[in-house]
Amino acid sequence: MEAAQPLEPDAWFSERNVQAAVVRHLAGERWHIRRVADTASRERGVDVEADRDGVRMLVEVKGYPASTYARGDRAGQPKSTPAPLQARAYFSHALLSGVLMRNDDAEARVVLTFPEMDTYRHLGERAEGPLSQAGIEIWLVDESGSLRQVG
Repeated sequence: MEAAQPLEPDAWFSERNVQAAVVRHLAGERWHIRRVADTASRERGVDVEADRDGVRMLVEVKGYPASTYARGDRAGQPKSTPAPLQARAYFSHALLSGVLMRNDDAEARVVLTFPEMDTYRHLGERAEGPLSQAGIEIWLVDESGSLRQVG
């Protein structure tokens, strides 16, 4: 997959930046972007929806957890759960979203996208076989905004 433009100034592995890299990539591949969820408001539903040549794509995006709280009364304080452990939970939430998207639209391309961090890379490699059989792809976004498919 191709390189994207430089990312926004916050952490490259944030959900917002991973989502932005996906949108840039899809637009560059001439996908028509139908919907982009507002990650700042924690909007629920499909994170990116696009179509091209009669094919619908549904994308679930996860960021990598920060080591400190970003908002609320605890903003700036360290989190008690280690980031790699929290990332495993994010991965499992994405798996459920992917299965539900597949159930809701058997014909769509369903993609789970994560920042290229060790936890996500290892889990993606382990889950790629069964997910591929279910018609679910895994994409990783690196620090430069480039995407690659696992498997």
